[in-house]
Amino acid sequence: YLYSNFLDRYLAMKYQEDDFVEIPIKEMKSRLHAHQSQIPDYLSFGIRMVAVLFILYMFFTRLFSFKEDFLRFREKRESKFTPFSNLMKFHDSIFEVANVKEGIIEFPKSLAHKKVDCLFDFVIIGSGPGGSVSAKKLQEAGFKVCLIESGNIQKEDNISPFSYNEMLSKYKHAGISTTFGNANITYVEGATFGGGSEINSGLYHRTPDEILSYWGKKYKLVDADSDKMEKYFKIIEQDLCISHFPKGQIPRASLVLEDGANKLGWEVQEVPRWFKYNNSQSSSGIKMTMTQTYLKNYLENGGLVYEFSKAKSLKFYKKKWNINFNTLKGESTISSKNVILSAGTIGTPQLLRLSNLSRKAGKRFQMHPTIKVVALFDKDVNQKSMGVPVHQVKEFAPDISFGCSISSKPYLRVAMLDYPAQKGLVDKKWEKMAIYYAMITPTGNGSIINLPYFEDPLTSYKLSERDKNNLAKGLKKLSQLLISAGAKELYPSIKG
Repeated sequence: YLYSNFLDRYLAMKYQEDDFVEIPIKEMKSRLHAHQSQIPDYLSFGIRMVAVLFILYMFFTRLFSFKEDFLRFREKRESKFTPFSNLMKFHDSIFEVANVKEGIIEFPKSLAHKKVDCLFDFVIIGSGPGGSVSAKKLQEAGFKVCLIESGNIQKEDNISPFSYNEMLSKYKHAGISTTFGNANITYVEGATFGGGSEINSGLYHRTPDEILSYWGKKYKLVDADSDKMEKYFKIIEQDLCISHFPKGQIPRASLVLEDGANKLGWEVQEVPRWFKYNNSQSSSGIKMTMTQTYLKNYLENGGLVYEFSKAKSLKFYKKKWNINFNTLKGESTISSKNVILSAGTIGTPQLLRLSNLSRKAGKRFQMHPTIKVVALFDKDVNQKSMGVPVHQVKEFAPDISFGCSISSKPYLRVAMLDYPAQKGLVDKKWEKMAIYYAMITPTGNGSIINLPYFEDPLTSYKLSERDKNNLAKGLKKLSQLLISAGAKELYPSIKG
Protein backbone atom coordinates (compact mmCIF):
# COMPACT_ATOMS: atom_id res chain seq x y z
CA TYR A 1 0.00 0.00 0.00
CA LEU A 2 2.75 2.46 0.98
CA TYR A 3 4.78 1.64 -2.13
CA SER A 4 1.71 2.37 -4.24
CA ASN A 5 1.36 5.65 -2.34
CA PHE A 6 4.99 6.44 -3.15
CA LEU A 7 4.38 5.80 -6.87
CA ASP A 8 1.34 8.10 -6.85
CA ARG A 9 3.37 10.95 -5.37
CA TYR A 10 6.39 10.28 -7.55
CA LEU A 11 4.34 10.28 -10.77
CA ALA A 12 2.43 13.40 -9.75
CA MET A 13 5.83 15.11 -9.55
CA LYS A 14 7.09 13.65 -12.84
CA TYR A 15 3.99 14.60 -14.81
CA GLN A 16 4.14 18.12 -13.42
CA GLU A 17 7.81 18.68 -14.34
CA ASP A 18 8.12 16.67 -17.58
CA ASP A 19 6.84 18.05 -20.90
CA PHE A 20 7.58 14.90 -22.89
CA VAL A 21 5.35 12.24 -21.33
CA GLU A 22 4.14 9.73 -23.90
CA ILE A 23 1.54 7.67 -21.98
CA PRO A 24 -1.25 8.28 -19.39
CA ILE A 25 -0.27 8.38 -15.73
CA LYS A 26 -2.37 5.33 -14.80
CA GLU A 27 -0.63 3.18 -17.41
CA MET A 28 2.79 4.48 -16.34
CA LYS A 29 2.09 3.49 -12.74
CA SER A 30 1.16 0.01 -13.90
CA ARG A 31 4.41 -0.23 -15.91
CA LEU A 32 6.59 0.92 -13.01
CA HIS A 33 4.88 -1.49 -10.63
CA ALA A 34 5.24 -4.41 -13.05
CA HIS A 35 8.85 -3.60 -13.94
CA GLN A 36 9.89 -3.28 -10.31
CA SER A 37 8.32 -6.65 -9.52
CA GLN A 38 10.57 -8.40 -12.08
CA ILE A 39 13.91 -7.23 -10.69
CA PRO A 40 15.94 -9.42 -8.27
CA ASP A 41 13.81 -10.16 -5.21
CA TYR A 42 16.25 -8.76 -2.65
CA LEU A 43 16.53 -5.53 -4.67
CA SER A 44 12.75 -5.27 -4.99
CA PHE A 45 12.37 -5.80 -1.24
CA GLY A 46 14.99 -3.13 -0.51
CA ILE A 47 13.37 -0.59 -2.84
CA ARG A 48 9.95 -1.11 -1.24
CA MET A 49 11.41 -0.73 2.25
CA VAL A 50 13.19 2.53 1.33
CA ALA A 51 9.96 3.76 -0.32
CA VAL A 52 8.09 3.07 2.94
CA LEU A 53 10.70 5.04 4.92
CA PHE A 54 10.42 7.81 2.35
CA ILE A 55 6.65 8.11 2.73
CA LEU A 56 6.90 8.08 6.53
CA TYR A 57 9.60 10.76 6.36
CA MET A 58 7.42 12.92 4.10
CA PHE A 59 4.49 12.54 6.50
CA PHE A 60 6.43 13.67 9.57
CA THR A 61 8.33 16.52 7.84
CA ARG A 62 5.02 17.95 6.63
CA LEU A 63 4.43 18.98 10.26
CA PHE A 64 7.49 21.26 10.13
CA SER A 65 7.60 22.39 6.51
CA PHE A 66 5.30 24.70 4.56
CA LYS A 67 6.71 23.66 1.17
CA GLU A 68 4.45 21.90 -1.29
CA ASP A 69 4.76 18.11 -1.41
CA PHE A 70 5.88 18.45 -5.03
CA LEU A 71 8.90 20.58 -4.07
CA ARG A 72 9.86 18.48 -1.05
CA PHE A 73 9.61 15.33 -3.16
CA ARG A 74 11.78 16.74 -5.94
CA GLU A 75 14.46 17.92 -3.49
CA LYS A 76 15.10 14.32 -2.49
CA ARG A 77 16.90 13.68 -5.81
CA GLU A 78 19.82 15.58 -4.30
CA SER A 79 19.35 14.24 -0.76
CA LYS A 80 22.50 13.63 1.26
CA PHE A 81 20.79 10.47 2.50
CA THR A 82 21.93 8.18 -0.33
CA PRO A 83 19.08 5.61 -0.12
CA PHE A 84 16.53 8.38 -0.83
CA SER A 85 18.47 9.90 -3.75
CA ASN A 86 19.10 6.42 -5.21
CA LEU A 87 15.41 5.58 -4.83
CA MET A 88 14.52 8.62 -6.93
CA LYS A 89 17.20 7.94 -9.54
CA PHE A 90 16.12 4.31 -9.84
CA HIS A 91 12.54 5.30 -10.63
CA ASP A 92 13.72 8.10 -12.93
CA SER A 93 15.65 5.50 -14.95
CA ILE A 94 12.67 3.12 -15.22
CA PHE A 95 10.40 6.03 -16.08
CA GLU A 96 12.57 7.07 -19.03
CA VAL A 97 12.74 3.61 -20.64
CA ALA A 98 9.01 2.99 -19.96
CA ASN A 99 7.99 6.38 -21.38
CA VAL A 100 7.39 5.06 -24.91
CA LYS A 101 4.29 4.49 -27.02
CA GLU A 102 4.45 0.70 -27.18
CA GLY A 103 1.73 -1.81 -26.51
CA ILE A 104 3.08 -4.18 -23.87
CA ILE A 105 3.16 -7.82 -24.98
CA GLU A 106 1.37 -10.15 -22.57
CA PHE A 107 3.04 -13.37 -21.40
CA PRO A 108 1.06 -16.61 -21.21
CA LYS A 109 -0.19 -17.38 -17.71
CA SER A 110 0.23 -21.13 -18.21
CA LEU A 111 2.00 -23.34 -20.69
CA ALA A 112 1.40 -27.02 -21.34
CA HIS A 113 4.60 -29.03 -21.82
CA LYS A 114 4.71 -32.29 -23.61
CA LYS A 115 4.92 -35.07 -21.03
CA VAL A 116 8.16 -36.95 -21.65
CA ASP A 117 8.91 -40.05 -19.60
CA CYS A 118 12.30 -41.21 -20.82
CA LEU A 119 15.99 -41.10 -20.03
CA PHE A 120 17.72 -38.45 -22.15
CA ASP A 121 21.31 -38.75 -23.31
CA PHE A 122 21.85 -35.03 -22.74
CA VAL A 123 19.88 -32.30 -20.99
CA ILE A 124 21.19 -28.80 -21.76
CA ILE A 125 20.31 -25.98 -19.37
CA GLY A 126 20.34 -22.65 -21.20
CA SER A 127 19.79 -22.01 -24.92
CA GLY A 128 22.34 -19.26 -25.54
CA PRO A 129 25.30 -19.74 -27.92
CA GLY A 130 26.92 -22.47 -25.80
CA GLY A 131 23.70 -24.42 -25.28
CA SER A 132 22.38 -24.04 -28.82
CA VAL A 133 25.59 -25.23 -30.53
CA SER A 134 25.71 -28.20 -28.14
CA ALA A 135 22.05 -29.05 -28.81
CA LYS A 136 22.42 -28.97 -32.58
CA LYS A 137 25.65 -30.98 -32.70
CA LEU A 138 24.47 -33.65 -30.25
CA GLN A 139 21.15 -33.97 -32.08
CA GLU A 140 22.98 -34.42 -35.40
CA ALA A 141 25.09 -37.14 -33.78
CA GLY A 142 21.93 -39.09 -32.93
CA PHE A 143 21.65 -38.42 -29.20
CA LYS A 144 18.34 -37.90 -27.39
CA VAL A 145 18.53 -34.23 -26.36
CA CYS A 146 16.39 -31.80 -24.35
CA LEU A 147 16.82 -28.05 -23.78
CA ILE A 148 15.64 -26.25 -20.63
CA GLU A 149 15.19 -22.47 -21.03
CA SER A 150 14.00 -19.98 -18.39
CA GLY A 151 12.66 -17.65 -21.08
CA ASN A 152 10.37 -18.50 -23.94
CA ILE A 153 10.31 -19.03 -27.67
CA GLN A 154 9.21 -15.65 -29.00
CA LYS A 155 6.28 -15.93 -31.38
CA GLU A 156 6.08 -12.19 -32.06
CA ASP A 157 8.20 -10.75 -34.86
CA ASN A 158 7.26 -7.17 -33.99
CA ILE A 159 9.61 -6.72 -31.01
CA SER A 160 12.03 -3.99 -32.02
CA PRO A 161 15.69 -4.35 -30.97
CA PHE A 162 16.57 -2.41 -27.79
CA SER A 163 12.90 -1.52 -27.22
CA TYR A 164 10.96 -1.51 -23.95
CA ASN A 165 9.11 -4.66 -25.01
CA GLU A 166 12.40 -6.41 -25.68
CA MET A 167 13.65 -5.41 -22.23
CA LEU A 168 10.54 -6.87 -20.58
CA SER A 169 10.31 -10.04 -22.64
CA LYS A 170 13.93 -11.02 -23.37
CA TYR A 171 16.09 -9.63 -20.56
CA LYS A 172 16.60 -11.38 -17.24
CA HIS A 173 15.06 -9.32 -14.41
CA ALA A 174 13.61 -6.99 -17.10
CA GLY A 175 17.10 -5.56 -17.63
CA ILE A 176 17.68 -4.42 -14.04
CA SER A 177 20.66 -6.16 -12.45
CA THR A 178 23.46 -4.49 -10.54
CA THR A 179 26.51 -5.39 -8.51
CA PHE A 180 27.29 -4.23 -4.99
CA GLY A 181 30.73 -3.44 -3.59
CA ASN A 182 33.05 -0.56 -4.41
CA ALA A 183 31.39 -0.25 -7.82
CA ASN A 184 27.70 -0.49 -8.76
CA ILE A 185 27.93 -2.02 -12.22
CA THR A 186 24.61 -2.45 -14.00
CA TYR A 187 24.53 -5.40 -16.37
CA VAL A 188 22.06 -7.36 -18.47
CA GLU A 189 21.60 -11.04 -19.28
CA GLY A 190 19.40 -12.75 -21.81
CA ALA A 191 16.38 -14.72 -20.56
CA THR A 192 14.83 -15.89 -23.81
CA PHE A 193 15.18 -18.69 -26.34
CA GLY A 194 18.59 -17.99 -27.88
CA GLY A 195 19.96 -16.30 -24.76
CA GLY A 196 22.28 -13.33 -25.01
CA SER A 197 22.60 -13.67 -28.80
CA GLU A 198 19.04 -12.34 -29.12
CA ILE A 199 19.68 -9.07 -27.26
CA ASN A 200 23.32 -8.16 -27.83
CA SER A 201 24.78 -6.17 -30.71
CA GLY A 202 26.14 -9.25 -32.50
CA LEU A 203 29.70 -7.94 -32.80
CA TYR A 204 32.03 -10.82 -33.65
CA HIS A 205 35.67 -11.43 -32.76
CA ARG A 206 37.67 -14.59 -33.27
CA THR A 207 39.15 -15.87 -30.01
CA PRO A 208 42.45 -13.93 -29.69
CA ASP A 209 45.71 -15.90 -29.93
CA GLU A 210 46.77 -14.86 -26.42
CA ILE A 211 43.53 -16.25 -24.96
CA LEU A 212 43.88 -19.56 -26.81
CA SER A 213 47.48 -19.81 -25.61
CA TYR A 214 46.42 -19.07 -22.01
CA TRP A 215 43.68 -21.73 -22.12
CA GLY A 216 46.09 -24.23 -23.65
CA LYS A 217 48.68 -23.77 -20.90
CA LYS A 218 46.40 -23.38 -17.87
CA TYR A 219 43.72 -25.96 -18.72
CA LYS A 220 45.76 -28.26 -21.01
CA LEU A 221 43.21 -27.53 -23.74
CA VAL A 222 44.03 -29.63 -26.80
CA ASP A 223 44.55 -27.84 -30.16
CA ALA A 224 44.18 -24.39 -28.58
CA ASP A 225 45.89 -22.40 -31.30
CA SER A 226 44.58 -20.35 -34.20
CA ASP A 227 45.92 -22.71 -36.91
CA LYS A 228 44.05 -25.71 -35.48
CA MET A 229 40.92 -23.59 -34.89
CA GLU A 230 40.92 -21.96 -38.33
CA LYS A 231 38.54 -24.43 -40.00
CA TYR A 232 36.07 -24.16 -37.11
CA PHE A 233 36.17 -20.37 -37.16
CA LYS A 234 35.31 -20.52 -40.87
CA ILE A 235 32.38 -22.88 -40.30
CA ILE A 236 30.96 -20.62 -37.58
CA GLU A 237 31.47 -17.49 -39.68
CA GLN A 238 29.59 -19.09 -42.55
CA ASP A 239 26.77 -20.31 -40.28
CA LEU A 240 26.31 -16.84 -38.75
CA CYS A 241 26.88 -14.83 -41.96
CA ILE A 242 29.72 -12.83 -40.34
CA SER A 243 29.90 -9.67 -42.43
CA HIS A 244 30.72 -5.97 -42.49
CA PHE A 245 28.26 -3.14 -43.10
CA PRO A 246 27.45 -2.54 -46.80
CA LYS A 247 29.54 0.27 -48.24
CA GLY A 248 28.08 3.70 -47.51
CA GLN A 249 25.65 2.36 -44.86
CA ILE A 250 27.79 2.56 -41.72
CA PRO A 251 26.07 4.65 -38.99
CA ARG A 252 27.43 8.18 -38.66
CA ALA A 253 27.91 7.77 -34.91
CA SER A 254 30.25 4.89 -35.75
CA LEU A 255 32.23 6.94 -38.28
CA VAL A 256 32.83 9.52 -35.55
CA LEU A 257 35.13 7.00 -33.85
CA GLU A 258 36.99 6.33 -37.08
CA ASP A 259 37.35 10.06 -37.78
CA GLY A 260 38.63 10.90 -34.29
CA ALA A 261 41.04 7.96 -34.24
CA ASN A 262 42.46 8.82 -37.66
CA LYS A 263 43.10 12.41 -36.59
CA LEU A 264 44.95 11.19 -33.50
CA GLY A 265 46.76 8.39 -35.32
CA TRP A 266 45.09 5.70 -33.17
CA GLU A 267 44.23 2.15 -34.23
CA VAL A 268 40.56 1.73 -35.16
CA GLN A 269 38.61 -1.12 -36.76
CA GLU A 270 35.15 -1.93 -38.02
CA VAL A 271 34.02 -5.03 -36.16
CA PRO A 272 31.98 -7.49 -38.28
CA ARG A 273 28.60 -8.75 -37.05
CA TRP A 274 26.51 -11.89 -37.27
CA PHE A 275 24.08 -10.25 -39.66
CA LYS A 276 22.56 -11.16 -43.02
CA TYR A 277 22.00 -7.99 -45.04
CA ASN A 278 19.21 -7.79 -47.60
CA ASN A 279 21.64 -6.63 -50.28
CA SER A 280 24.92 -4.73 -50.75
CA GLN A 281 23.10 -1.37 -50.80
CA SER A 282 21.02 -1.81 -47.65
CA SER A 283 21.69 -1.79 -43.90
CA SER A 284 18.48 -3.77 -43.33
CA GLY A 285 18.41 -7.52 -42.81
CA ILE A 286 18.32 -10.19 -40.11
CA LYS A 287 20.57 -10.54 -37.08
CA MET A 288 21.77 -14.14 -37.25
CA THR A 289 21.05 -15.08 -33.65
CA MET A 290 20.82 -18.63 -32.30
CA THR A 291 17.08 -18.77 -33.11
CA GLN A 292 17.87 -17.91 -36.73
CA THR A 293 20.65 -20.51 -37.02
CA TYR A 294 21.46 -23.45 -34.72
CA LEU A 295 18.19 -23.47 -32.78
CA LYS A 296 16.17 -23.14 -35.95
CA ASN A 297 17.81 -26.35 -37.22
CA TYR A 298 17.31 -28.01 -33.84
CA LEU A 299 13.56 -27.29 -33.80
CA GLU A 300 13.07 -28.26 -37.45
CA ASN A 301 14.58 -31.66 -36.64
CA GLY A 302 12.14 -32.23 -33.77
CA GLY A 303 14.25 -30.92 -30.92
CA LEU A 304 12.53 -30.79 -27.53
CA VAL A 305 12.46 -27.55 -25.49
CA TYR A 306 11.03 -26.84 -22.05
CA GLU A 307 10.43 -23.06 -22.14
CA PHE A 308 9.52 -20.83 -19.17
CA SER A 309 11.37 -23.46 -17.13
CA LYS A 310 13.97 -22.59 -14.51
CA ALA A 311 16.33 -25.33 -13.33
CA LYS A 312 16.42 -25.51 -9.52
CA SER A 313 18.73 -28.43 -8.71
CA LEU A 314 20.65 -31.40 -10.09
CA LYS A 315 21.12 -34.72 -8.33
CA PHE A 316 23.06 -37.77 -9.47
CA TYR A 317 21.35 -40.98 -8.41
CA LYS A 318 21.60 -44.54 -9.76
CA LYS A 319 23.84 -43.57 -12.70
CA LYS A 320 21.62 -40.77 -13.94
CA TRP A 321 21.03 -37.07 -13.33
CA ASN A 322 17.66 -35.91 -12.06
CA ILE A 323 17.02 -32.31 -13.08
CA ASN A 324 14.39 -30.53 -10.99
CA PHE A 325 12.90 -27.36 -12.53
CA ASN A 326 10.00 -24.97 -12.11
CA THR A 327 7.48 -24.38 -14.91
CA LEU A 328 4.42 -22.14 -15.14
CA LYS A 329 2.37 -25.13 -13.97
CA GLY A 330 4.61 -26.11 -11.04
CA GLU A 331 7.62 -28.33 -10.39
CA SER A 332 8.78 -31.02 -12.79
CA THR A 333 11.68 -33.49 -13.03
CA ILE A 334 13.42 -35.17 -15.97
CA SER A 335 16.37 -37.57 -16.07
CA SER A 336 19.48 -37.72 -18.21
CA LYS A 337 22.79 -39.54 -18.54
CA ASN A 338 24.60 -36.22 -18.98
CA VAL A 339 23.97 -32.53 -18.24
CA ILE A 340 25.48 -29.50 -19.94
CA LEU A 341 25.28 -26.25 -17.96
CA SER A 342 25.03 -23.18 -20.17
CA ALA A 343 23.01 -20.93 -17.88
CA GLY A 344 25.30 -17.90 -17.95
CA THR A 345 27.92 -16.31 -15.71
CA ILE A 346 25.50 -16.02 -12.79
CA GLY A 347 23.07 -18.88 -13.47
CA THR A 348 25.55 -21.73 -13.91
CA PRO A 349 27.49 -21.30 -10.64
CA GLN A 350 24.23 -20.58 -8.80
CA LEU A 351 22.82 -23.92 -9.96
CA LEU A 352 26.03 -25.75 -9.00
CA ARG A 353 25.79 -24.26 -5.51
CA LEU A 354 22.09 -25.01 -5.05
CA SER A 355 22.82 -28.62 -6.05
CA ASN A 356 25.74 -28.88 -3.57
CA LEU A 357 28.05 -29.76 -6.45
CA SER A 358 30.56 -26.99 -5.82
CA ARG A 359 31.53 -24.57 -3.08
CA LYS A 360 33.89 -22.59 -5.30
CA ALA A 361 31.50 -21.87 -8.16
CA GLY A 362 30.72 -18.16 -8.40
CA LYS A 363 33.49 -17.15 -5.97
CA ARG A 364 35.30 -15.32 -8.75
CA PHE A 365 33.97 -13.92 -12.03
CA GLN A 366 34.93 -10.94 -14.16
CA MET A 367 33.15 -8.32 -16.21
CA HIS A 368 34.27 -5.65 -18.66
CA PRO A 369 33.24 -2.48 -16.79
CA THR A 370 32.52 0.56 -18.95
CA ILE A 371 32.32 4.27 -18.34
CA LYS A 372 30.13 6.28 -20.71
CA VAL A 373 29.97 9.76 -22.20
CA VAL A 374 27.13 11.44 -24.10
CA ALA A 375 28.55 13.54 -26.92
CA LEU A 376 26.72 16.41 -28.62
CA PHE A 377 27.78 17.37 -32.15
CA ASP A 378 26.75 20.21 -34.45
CA LYS A 379 25.80 17.67 -37.14
CA ASP A 380 23.42 14.70 -37.21
CA VAL A 381 25.03 11.45 -36.04
CA ASN A 382 21.98 9.53 -34.79
CA GLN A 383 18.82 8.06 -36.35
CA LYS A 384 15.93 5.87 -35.19
CA SER A 385 17.13 2.69 -36.89
CA MET A 386 20.81 3.09 -36.03
CA GLY A 387 21.18 0.18 -33.61
CA VAL A 388 24.67 -0.35 -32.17
CA PRO A 389 27.54 1.17 -34.20
CA VAL A 390 30.37 -1.13 -35.27
CA HIS A 391 33.69 0.71 -34.91
CA GLN A 392 35.99 0.12 -31.96
CA VAL A 393 39.21 1.96 -31.13
CA LYS A 394 41.94 -0.47 -30.05
CA GLU A 395 44.91 1.88 -29.58
CA PHE A 396 45.15 1.05 -25.86
CA ALA A 397 43.94 -2.56 -26.05
CA PRO A 398 43.75 -4.96 -24.34
CA ASP A 399 43.57 -2.67 -21.29
CA ILE A 400 41.14 -0.10 -22.75
CA SER A 401 38.87 -0.06 -25.80
CA PHE A 402 36.39 2.54 -27.07
CA GLY A 403 33.08 2.08 -28.85
CA CYS A 404 29.57 3.47 -29.32
CA SER A 405 26.55 2.19 -27.41
CA ILE A 406 22.82 2.02 -28.18
CA SER A 407 21.75 5.67 -28.40
CA SER A 408 17.98 5.70 -28.82
CA LYS A 409 16.03 8.51 -27.14
CA PRO A 410 15.08 6.55 -23.97
CA TYR A 411 18.71 5.50 -23.41
CA LEU A 412 19.90 9.05 -24.04
CA ARG A 413 17.40 10.34 -21.47
CA VAL A 414 18.67 7.84 -18.89
CA ALA A 415 22.29 8.79 -19.64
CA MET A 416 21.45 12.48 -19.07
CA LEU A 417 19.64 12.05 -15.73
CA ASP A 418 22.53 13.62 -13.81
CA TYR A 419 22.20 16.81 -15.86
CA PRO A 420 18.75 18.21 -14.96
CA ALA A 421 19.62 21.65 -16.35
CA GLN A 422 19.86 20.04 -19.82
CA LYS A 423 16.64 18.05 -19.36
CA GLY A 424 15.09 19.02 -22.70
CA LEU A 425 18.28 18.58 -24.71
CA VAL A 426 17.56 14.99 -25.78
CA ASP A 427 14.11 15.73 -27.20
CA LYS A 428 15.40 18.78 -29.07
CA LYS A 429 18.77 17.50 -30.32
CA TRP A 430 18.81 13.69 -30.04
CA GLU A 431 19.84 13.32 -33.68
CA LYS A 432 23.05 15.18 -32.86
CA MET A 433 23.80 13.03 -29.78
CA ALA A 434 25.24 9.57 -29.16
CA ILE A 435 26.52 7.53 -26.21
CA TYR A 436 30.16 6.39 -26.29
CA TYR A 437 32.00 4.11 -23.87
CA ALA A 438 35.46 3.24 -22.60
CA MET A 439 35.68 -0.45 -21.70
CA ILE A 440 38.45 -1.99 -19.62
CA THR A 441 39.90 -5.46 -19.21
CA PRO A 442 39.71 -5.84 -15.42
CA THR A 443 42.04 -7.18 -12.77
CA GLY A 444 39.36 -6.97 -10.06
CA ASN A 445 36.62 -9.57 -9.77
CA GLY A 446 33.17 -10.32 -8.45
CA SER A 447 31.43 -13.06 -6.51
CA ILE A 448 27.95 -14.48 -6.10
CA ILE A 449 26.37 -14.42 -2.64
CA ASN A 450 23.34 -16.47 -1.62
CA LEU A 451 21.11 -14.54 0.79
CA PRO A 452 18.81 -16.24 3.29
CA TYR A 453 15.07 -15.94 2.46
CA PHE A 454 15.77 -14.72 -1.10
CA GLU A 455 15.82 -16.75 -4.28
CA ASP A 456 17.99 -14.50 -6.45
CA PRO A 457 21.74 -14.37 -5.75
CA LEU A 458 23.38 -11.05 -4.90
CA THR A 459 26.42 -10.18 -7.01
CA SER A 460 29.26 -8.17 -5.52
CA TYR A 461 32.14 -6.65 -7.46
CA LYS A 462 35.38 -4.98 -6.47
CA LEU A 463 37.38 -2.83 -8.85
CA SER A 464 41.14 -2.88 -8.27
CA GLU A 465 43.18 0.32 -8.15
CA ARG A 466 44.43 -0.53 -11.62
CA ASP A 467 40.83 -0.84 -12.83
CA LYS A 468 39.96 2.58 -11.41
CA ASN A 469 43.04 4.12 -13.02
CA ASN A 470 42.19 2.55 -16.38
CA LEU A 471 38.59 3.80 -16.18
CA ALA A 472 39.90 7.30 -15.42
CA LYS A 473 42.43 7.09 -18.24
CA GLY A 474 39.76 5.67 -20.54
CA LEU A 475 37.37 8.53 -19.77
CA LYS A 476 40.09 11.09 -20.48
CA LYS A 477 41.24 9.46 -23.74
CA LEU A 478 37.65 8.90 -24.92
CA SER A 479 36.87 12.58 -24.35
CA GLN A 480 40.01 13.51 -26.28
CA LEU A 481 38.90 11.23 -29.12
CA LEU A 482 35.38 12.70 -29.28
CA ILE A 483 36.62 16.31 -29.20
CA SER A 484 39.00 15.46 -32.05
CA ALA A 485 35.99 14.13 -33.96
CA GLY A 486 34.09 17.42 -33.53
CA ALA A 487 32.07 16.97 -30.31
CA LYS A 488 30.89 20.34 -28.94
CA GLU A 489 29.72 19.19 -25.50
CA LEU A 490 30.44 16.09 -23.41
CA TYR A 491 28.35 14.68 -20.54
CA PRO A 492 30.21 11.95 -18.60
CA SER A 493 28.15 9.30 -16.82
CA ILE A 494 29.71 10.26 -13.48
CA LYS A 495 28.51 13.65 -12.37
CA GLY A 496 31.26 16.17 -11.61
